[in-house]
Amino acid sequence: MKRMSSWTASFALILTLAGSADARDVYKGFIDPNLFAHHRAIADILQKLEEDPKNAALKNDLGLLIARDGFWRDAIREFKEAAELDPKIATKAYFNAGLVSLWKGDNGGAKSFLKKSVDRDPGNWPAWWMLGLVEERLFNIDAALDAYKRSLRVDTSLFDPTKNPFAIESKLRSRVLLETYQQRKVRAAQPIVEQFAEPERIQALLQPAKAPAATPAPPAAAAEPQKTPVPAPTPTPVPIVVPTVPSVSSPTLQTHPTGTKPPDVKPVEKTEPQPPPPPAQGPDSPSSQTVAPPPAPPAPGPGGPPVGFSDRPSNYQGSGRGSDVKGAEQGGPGPGGFDSQPPATPPPPQ
Repeated sequence: MKRMSSWTASFALILTLAGSADARDVYKGFIDPNLFAHHRAIADILQKLEEDPKNAALKNDLGLLIARDGFWRDAIREFKEAAELDPKIATKAYFNAGLVSLWKGDNGGAKSFLKKSVDRDPGNWPAWWMLGLVEERLFNIDAALDAYKRSLRVDTSLFDPTKNPFAIESKLRSRVLLETYQQRKVRAAQPIVEQFAEPERIQALLQPAKAPAATPAPPAAAAEPQKTPVPAPTPTPVPIVVPTVPSVSSPTLQTHPTGTKPPDVKPVEKTEPQPPPPPAQGPDSPSSQTVAPPPAPPAPGPGGPPVGFSDRPSNYQGSGRGSDVKGAEQGGPGPGGFDSQPPATPPPPQ
């Protein structure tokens, strides 16, 4: 009984998983707009689909957003419905379906969707490259080379792993680039070397068409009459009068406007530096004292210098101090010399 109950539980679990796998819109139970930004976008699209359930563009975008969380079955169903509703975006919807199938490892389903994409738009170069990768996975080398070569008609960026993460899986990259080198060289050089007779007109036609600018709707209320703009008054230039500084050194070169009186400016005379005035003369001033000329040498005679003083200079003036000695001002001894005896003093009277 226990074995039968375990088998019954297992069978019921399998049926539950199968039913959940075939269920529709499983992703709706996992949407949390408060945690993820793409969940907020999903919630916004679901709200708009309630108003317009046949909008193919909304279904295509919804399939891409829910595929990020691994709900591939719901995503592929949205892509199929979008392709059936609007053939204009069928090539994008089938390409997205093939890409999701490639993500989950369904190479057969990816090949089918990608072929539908290039059938509706042969110029979808990324779809050709992804079809080449699927053919390479299925070991269809010739079909893979053909699809890769078609994708290289635009550029070789899809073989760059930094731009296309699937490029690292391809083992045919070098072979494809080598076999298409001649064609790619001609296509790259043709726009440079070709010479048009009317290059401006051709270049204008080759530019992508621009969407017409939207014409703004007229306002509901009557527009007020436009006022004539009053030109701003032109500012009158004010003449700048530079005052004339009279020259001191050359007063004759001064110029003044006609009819005006020149300023009364006296020239400044240059004065040479004068020596300081002499000090005032007075009785106590040094200059008032006259210097006596040197005395004449004494005449030779009995009053001349004694013997032994012949080597003394005759012009010796002495110390200049006053003296009571007779003959000191002349610098020599008095009459009779230093060796002469003074006259005898007569004795006092008795």
